[in-house]
Amino acid sequence: MTSMKGRDRSAELPFGQGARLDLGGTFLAVYLGTSPVYWFANVPVQLVSAIKYVLVAIAVMAIWIRIVRLGRIILPFDLTGPPGLVFALFSMSTGFLQSDVGVVASRFYDVALAFLFIWTMYIYVLNGGSAIRVLGLASVVILPFCALVVSAGLLGIPNWPAPFLGSGFTIADTGLGGVRTGWSFGVSLFLPICLVTSEQIGRASPRHGLLFVVVSTVVIVGSQLVTGGRSGLVASLIVLVVWQLVRPIRRWAWLLPAYSGALLALDWAWVSWRLRFDILSGGAGYATLNRFSGGRLDVLAAAVDAFLAKPFTGYGFEQTALKGIQTAGFIHNGWLRIGVEAGVLAIVGHLVLAGAFIVKGFQVYVHANRGRGSESMLAALGLGVMLVIVATLTVSMFEPGIFFGTFQTRALLFAGVGAVSAHAAHREMLDSDVVGDRSKGIPA
Repeated sequence: MTSMKGRDRSAELPFGQGARLDLGGTFLAVYLGTSPVYWFANVPVQLVSAIKYVLVAIAVMAIWIRIVRLGRIILPFDLTGPPGLVFALFSMSTGFLQSDVGVVASRFYDVALAFLFIWTMYIYVLNGGSAIRVLGLASVVILPFCALVVSAGLLGIPNWPAPFLGSGFTIADTGLGGVRTGWSFGVSLFLPICLVTSEQIGRASPRHGLLFVVVSTVVIVGSQLVTGGRSGLVASLIVLVVWQLVRPIRRWAWLLPAYSGALLALDWAWVSWRLRFDILSGGAGYATLNRFSGGRLDVLAAAVDAFLAKPFTGYGFEQTALKGIQTAGFIHNGWLRIGVEAGVLAIVGHLVLAGAFIVKGFQVYVHANRGRGSESMLAALGLGVMLVIVATLTVSMFEPGIFFGTFQTRALLFAGVGAVSAHAAHREMLDSDVVGDRSKGIPA
């Protein structure tokens, strides 16, 4: 890695939160902010998809072209870099070997796209881009969409028909995603980033920072309550509790009890209906719980039997051969699903990747936690990205995916991992420079 001694570090280090977003950063932020949005009003779904494709294509190309022109392409050489891509593919190799070419190509694309996004944010930050500004703008962009869902649930306006599930379903039932679970999961990833953004805003204006954290929490959690996305809602509540415990801000200390009071004051008959808790009124027997889960317990039981029958090789991607399960996508536990598809090696591989991603955020949080000014914002960023990963892992216990697949709802995750990976790598570079300077008798 190239040494930075003798140069003006302020131009290259990723602490320049005062820098304006360039074209690539702006388009990247807008794409991230719309990543959970699959449709809108009466706009054709294909047009929404095309617009988002153009956004992300321009963002990625603009960033990489700029970096190529600068001649400073540096990729991480750990599990967030090319070795991580190879490791991820190897850990799922037993699933690949038992799948047809089309499925292999699709899964390879999912994994490669995820790592490309990590590397795009990584090189963007290492070359002076501000991850906090990109992610902050993304967190602002998503909020009006969440507000529309809340309005649809409480006021009936707008009453747009959802295009994916047939007649009778509206924006209040599915959000602006394909299904309610996808929407609830996608917006749950924005909650920790909104908390980071509120801190950034609060540094200039505490009142505006407080307003942002209240509004963002209300519309994100509100949209989850309206649509009834239970796993994403659980993830959001975990994020709020952990953030308040780990990074308490004195002027916000009352927020958690205030939110608890607000939840208690809700119309719980309505909440129970939206979250389908009324199904549990018949007791807590297996039949009731199976109905509450939409029949998923029967599928999970069959999947456990299948995994135990072939724990080391699995059945191959989308080749579960389970009676009553047409594809592995209906196994609503990401860890069990990947185990059935590709065996124990894939489970271990995903655990290792999860640990590597969390460690990057933890490194940034620990290194920056004692600092003030921009350093304290980096601590917030490190914690925020760790909580994005925690939210992903929480939802993976109740939904089919973990890290790879349905890229749009996970785009923010990979951008965040790339950002903290860049900051962690930069810190190591800076520390090595300081050691070198001291060894030569140069004051740091």
